[in-house]
Parts: sequence; C-alpha cells; structure tokens
Amino acid sequence: MDSHDGHYRAWDRTTRAHGGAFTKEQIVAHFGKTTAQIAIELLKLTDPAVIESVSREKASYFLEEIPSLKLFDGVIDVFKKVKKNGTRLCLASSNERNVIEKIINDFNLGQFVDAFVSLDDITKGKPDPEMIIKSAQKLHLNPRDCVMVGDTIYDIQAGQRAGCGASVAVLTGTFTRAQLEPQKPSLILPHVKDLLPYI
Repeated sequence: MDSHDGHYRAWDRTTRAHGGAFTKEQIVAHFGKTTAQIAIELLKLTDPAVIESVSREKASYFLEEIPSLKLFDGVIDVFKKVKKNGTRLCLASSNERNVIEKIINDFNLGQFVDAFVSLDDITKGKPDPEMIIKSAQKLHLNPRDCVMVGDTIYDIQAGQRAGCGASVAVLTGTFTRAQLEPQKPSLILPHVKDLLPYI
C-alpha cells in the first residue's frame, strides 16, 4: 500500500516528541528497516525499554494514519490473479502485528492473504532473511519456490539471502532504479500492476 507519507508523518510526530527535528529526506532514507532500528539510528537510543516505548509510540501514530492510506493501483488485480492461479500469498512486513491486522481488515484483504509475518514474529529485520524464511514456512514452501516482491533494497537483499527463486523490485517506495539495480533483483518494475503479465 502507499504508506510512505503515513509512515513519514508518524515518524515525524514521534521524533519531534523526543527532541528530534529531521527533514523528510532524513527520515525516509531509513524506510525498510525495522521500527526499532529506525528509532535507534534517528534518536541515538540505547536503552531497550526506551527503544520499545518509542517503537510502540510510532506504531500507534501510524495506526491513526491507516484510514487515509490507499492501496497501489493494481494490487487487488494482482492478488486476485495470484489466488486464481492457486498460489499462496504471505505479507512480510516490518510493521507490528496489530498494524498488519488492521490493514488486512480495513482493506478486506483477508480473502487473498494466506499468512503474514510481522515484527512480532522475528528477532532480526530485513535485510536479514529471517522474515522471508518464516514467510515461506507459513506457506509450507521452500524459499526457492517463492517470489519476493518489495520496494526497498532491504526487501531484495532479504529475498536473495533467503534463497528465493526470484526477488522482484517495484519502484513504489523511496528507492530509485539506480539504487535498486546494484542489488541485482530478478526484475525491476515501475508499478505493482506491472506484475500482472508475469503471474
């Protein structure tokens, strides 16, 4: 979904509440990392309790943003075609479980999504492959039989390190084609809807 500005606004509120003043560019440069990692890097936090508290605060602000967000063009068409083909689908997201559950419920995605893996299910975020490996396990698949689709360099790196059969980059996030190309994804597509001919 097009959550870029929603995440930015949530991080902006969070960092300002803790004495930080960052430009939009400084904040979005961290997108794709875990909430805790972004909190650590932006606010220079070291206390685990404070890191957890700040992470929860950011998540609560983002929950408020969800009603204003939209799915990218073609997402439902892609999901429908995936399901029509009998393929299983798992969301591997660097959001907390309650955030993902709200998105699935609010956008009526439960009919398409077989499983999801959230920050609450892992010990290491992308680019570590743990999230992708657990996604494959939830689908009862070997990672080599899976296709990872993401819009950050961390998504592509995680998919590759997990041994996915393909890792596809879409230019819907903060990373440009020039930034993604060195990661050597299987494909780089402008939009999510451009996945349709490949399904």
